[in-house]
Amino acid sequence: MTLVITLRTENGIVMTADSAITNTTIREITHNRLKLLQIPYLNAGMSFYGKARIDSNSTGAWLQKFIDENNNKI
Repeated sequence: MTLVITLRTENGIVMTADSAITNTTIREITHNRLKLLQIPYLNAGMSFYGKARIDSNSTGAWLQKFIDENNNKI
């Protein structure tokens, strides 16, 4: 299970997430995974859950690469 908490206050938005990814199919837990990503050029953040892979990359790695590569396209 993933825990993601987002809080909006008068001073801004705070996001936090746990670092474990659980694959219930094979009963595996992977710790210290990045599940919370900053998108500075949108002044935004995003989070995800699950142990999916995209093009043989972990979801977090793929998303971070996408964010980095699209920095100047927005």
